[in-house]
Amino acid sequence: MSELNVPGRVLVPRNPFPHNTYWLNAGIVEAWQKTWCFARVGRGNCMIFRLEMDAAGQVHSPHPLFGLSDPHLKAEDPRAIYDPLRDRIVLYYADILGPGHCAIFRAEIDQAGKVHGREQLRYLDDGQGVRVVQRAFAVDEQKNWAPFIADGRELCIYHHAPWTILERTSEGMRLAHKGPSISWDYGEIRGGAPPVKVGDVFYSIFHSARFDRDPDTGKESKVYYAGCLAFTDDFGLAAITPEPILAGNVAEGNWPWTAPGIGVAVSACFPCGAIVRGENLLVSYGWLDQEVRLAEIPIAELRERMVEPEPVALGARRRIVKHDA
Repeated sequence: MSELNVPGRVLVPRNPFPHNTYWLNAGIVEAWQKTWCFARVGRGNCMIFRLEMDAAGQVHSPHPLFGLSDPHLKAEDPRAIYDPLRDRIVLYYADILGPGHCAIFRAEIDQAGKVHGREQLRYLDDGQGVRVVQRAFAVDEQKNWAPFIADGRELCIYHHAPWTILERTSEGMRLAHKGPSISWDYGEIRGGAPPVKVGDVFYSIFHSARFDRDPDTGKESKVYYAGCLAFTDDFGLAAITPEPILAGNVAEGNWPWTAPGIGVAVSACFPCGAIVRGENLLVSYGWLDQEVRLAEIPIAELRERMVEPEPVALGARRRIVKHDA
């Protein structure tokens, strides 16, 4: 399987940082008549930079966002949206609070690049899906929330099994929708890029991962895949790509820097951003945990490959699209 599995092209922006600096898992957003890139810079000790992106996909003017994280924490995996009511970019990102505890934070970025209102977002499903939580959750991994704006509401994809949408309110995060589970043959669906709306449908680029073995060498790697999910204004599932549109591969990968004893390489293809450019979807993603890449994909090609998902009971974790290969 190749990196880009649909017609389109891959762009590799020049690294604007000093030689051998890792920059990865970038989000992109349009605001103030510019395209902005928010990239994770560094591996173990990392922070988020804001950069400007030109029409060719090249970036410049890196600006560190110091206000996102305390000195002893890590800020990573930014996902950016523009809120026209606040006239600010809203950034969702992950922060490592300690072993086994990754939390979601939110901040607003103004046109000058100043950080405002950093806060930790918390949500606990009490079984009824109606509780608003203001206290810290137990040690857990809270990652990969994908925010978006719809009808003036700030929402996010919280989970795919079951399909769960949250809304940010003045009182905290609350459940906006819960529906059938989503899964496919390439591992558990998680996070991805903030959904973008085309016509009356939202397109959500998600990622997953599974362990694959190279048939020639026998080498096993944790390989990341990306697909596309479409949903409607009422959050109903409309369509999904049964095959990956982007993928890592077992022949390319590297060893994790956080778990050196895991004994397996990781081939990461990690989307964090998407915008509409003409007839194309421009997707930003981290490649092999070391650089930012862009995929320019015709929206018509995505539509051509999508199929209607099968009904799945709430909370179920079985496939909704079968893989014939």
